[in-house]
Amino acid sequence: MWRVDDFPMLCPLKHLLAWIYLTGISSSYLFPSQNELDRIVEARKNDPSCRIHCQEGISYDTVLCRIKSTCAASIPYRSGPFGTHCMRKTGYLLAYWGVEKTVMCSNVQGTSLQLWEQITKETHWV
Repeated sequence: MWRVDDFPMLCPLKHLLAWIYLTGISSSYLFPSQNELDRIVEARKNDPSCRIHCQEGISYDTVLCRIKSTCAASIPYRSGPFGTHCMRKTGYLLAYWGVEKTVMCSNVQGTSLQLWEQITKETHWV
Protein backbone atom coordinates (compact mmCIF):
# COMPACT_ATOMS: atom_id res chain seq x y z
CA MET A 1 0.00 0.00 0.00
CA TRP A 2 1.27 3.46 -0.81
CA ARG A 3 0.77 6.88 0.78
CA VAL A 4 -0.57 9.72 -1.39
CA ASP A 5 0.42 13.05 0.17
CA ASP A 6 -0.38 15.13 -2.95
CA PHE A 7 -4.08 14.22 -2.77
CA PRO A 8 -4.95 13.15 0.79
CA MET A 9 -8.57 12.40 -0.15
CA LEU A 10 -7.23 9.64 -2.46
CA CYS A 11 -4.73 8.17 0.02
CA PRO A 12 -5.71 4.54 0.69
CA LEU A 13 -3.50 4.41 3.78
CA LYS A 14 -5.24 7.38 5.43
CA HIS A 15 -8.65 5.92 4.55
CA LEU A 16 -7.72 2.55 6.01
CA LEU A 17 -6.36 4.06 9.23
CA ALA A 18 -9.40 6.31 9.59
CA TRP A 19 -11.66 3.26 9.11
CA ILE A 20 -9.83 1.34 11.84
CA TYR A 21 -9.98 4.35 14.17
CA LEU A 22 -13.67 5.08 13.56
CA THR A 23 -14.89 1.47 13.78
CA GLY A 24 -12.65 0.42 16.66
CA ILE A 25 -12.03 -2.96 15.01
CA SER A 26 -9.02 -4.50 16.72
CA SER A 27 -9.16 -8.12 15.61
CA SER A 28 -10.52 -10.54 13.02
CA TYR A 29 -12.21 -9.13 9.87
CA LEU A 30 -11.34 -5.60 8.83
CA PHE A 31 -14.43 -5.08 6.66
CA PRO A 32 -17.63 -6.35 8.31
CA SER A 33 -20.85 -7.58 6.77
CA GLN A 34 -23.83 -5.21 6.98
CA ASN A 35 -25.27 -6.98 10.03
CA GLU A 36 -21.91 -6.90 11.77
CA LEU A 37 -21.42 -3.23 10.87
CA ASP A 38 -24.79 -2.41 12.44
CA ARG A 39 -23.66 -4.19 15.63
CA ILE A 40 -20.34 -2.31 15.62
CA VAL A 41 -22.01 1.08 15.14
CA GLU A 42 -24.37 0.37 18.03
CA ALA A 43 -21.51 -0.76 20.28
CA ARG A 44 -19.46 2.35 19.45
CA LYS A 45 -22.46 4.62 20.15
CA ASN A 46 -22.70 3.17 23.65
CA ASP A 47 -18.94 3.16 24.29
CA PRO A 48 -16.79 5.07 21.74
CA SER A 49 -13.57 3.77 23.27
CA CYS A 50 -14.49 0.06 23.06
CA ARG A 51 -12.35 -2.29 20.97
CA ILE A 52 -14.26 -4.53 18.56
CA HIS A 53 -13.75 -8.13 17.49
CA CYS A 54 -15.42 -8.35 14.07
CA GLN A 55 -17.20 -11.71 13.81
CA GLU A 56 -18.35 -11.71 10.17
CA GLY A 57 -16.67 -10.21 7.11
CA ILE A 58 -18.21 -8.76 3.98
CA SER A 59 -18.49 -11.25 1.12
CA TYR A 60 -16.50 -10.95 -2.10
CA ASP A 61 -19.74 -10.96 -4.11
CA THR A 62 -21.01 -7.94 -2.17
CA VAL A 63 -17.75 -6.03 -2.70
CA LEU A 64 -17.71 -6.84 -6.42
CA CYS A 65 -21.36 -5.80 -6.80
CA ARG A 66 -20.66 -2.45 -5.11
CA ILE A 67 -17.57 -1.85 -7.27
CA LYS A 68 -19.50 -2.60 -10.46
CA SER A 69 -22.42 -0.35 -9.54
CA THR A 70 -20.09 2.51 -8.50
CA CYS A 71 -18.06 2.22 -11.73
CA ALA A 72 -21.20 2.03 -13.88
CA ALA A 73 -22.57 5.19 -12.26
CA SER A 74 -19.21 7.03 -12.38
CA ILE A 75 -18.18 6.01 -15.91
CA PRO A 76 -21.39 6.10 -17.98
CA TYR A 77 -19.61 6.03 -21.34
CA ARG A 78 -18.13 2.58 -20.67
CA SER A 79 -20.22 -0.54 -20.18
CA GLY A 80 -17.52 -2.60 -18.44
CA PRO A 81 -16.30 -5.08 -17.56
CA PHE A 82 -15.47 -3.72 -14.12
CA GLY A 83 -13.71 -5.52 -11.30
CA THR A 84 -11.48 -5.10 -8.29
CA HIS A 85 -8.56 -3.73 -10.36
CA CYS A 86 -10.53 -0.47 -10.59
CA MET A 87 -9.56 0.14 -6.96
CA ARG A 88 -5.85 0.38 -7.66
CA LYS A 89 -4.05 3.66 -8.41
CA THR A 90 -6.63 4.83 -10.97
CA GLY A 91 -8.01 7.67 -8.83
CA TYR A 92 -4.55 8.95 -7.99
CA LEU A 93 -3.44 8.83 -11.62
CA LEU A 94 -6.53 10.69 -12.80
CA ALA A 95 -5.90 13.36 -10.17
CA TYR A 96 -2.21 13.55 -11.05
CA TRP A 97 -2.92 13.85 -14.79
CA GLY A 98 -5.39 16.67 -14.12
CA VAL A 99 -8.68 14.93 -14.86
CA GLU A 100 -11.37 16.65 -12.76
CA LYS A 101 -8.65 18.84 -11.26
CA THR A 102 -11.11 21.49 -10.07
CA VAL A 103 -13.11 18.85 -8.19
CA MET A 104 -9.94 17.49 -6.58
CA CYS A 105 -8.73 20.95 -5.54
CA SER A 106 -12.09 21.91 -4.06
CA ASN A 107 -12.15 18.68 -2.06
CA VAL A 108 -8.72 19.38 -0.62
CA GLN A 109 -9.99 22.61 0.90
CA GLY A 110 -13.24 21.06 2.14
CA THR A 111 -14.20 19.68 5.50
CA SER A 112 -13.06 16.15 4.66
CA LEU A 113 -9.43 17.30 4.69
CA GLN A 114 -9.99 19.03 8.01
CA LEU A 115 -11.41 15.79 9.39
CA TRP A 116 -8.35 13.86 8.18
CA GLU A 117 -6.03 16.41 9.77
CA GLN A 118 -7.90 16.16 13.07
CA ILE A 119 -7.83 12.35 13.05
CA THR A 120 -4.15 12.17 12.11
CA LYS A 121 -3.24 14.75 14.75
CA GLU A 122 -5.18 12.94 17.50
CA THR A 123 -3.84 9.50 16.62
CA HIS A 124 -0.30 10.47 15.50
CA TRP A 125 -0.64 8.60 12.18
CA VAL A 126 1.44 10.93 10.06
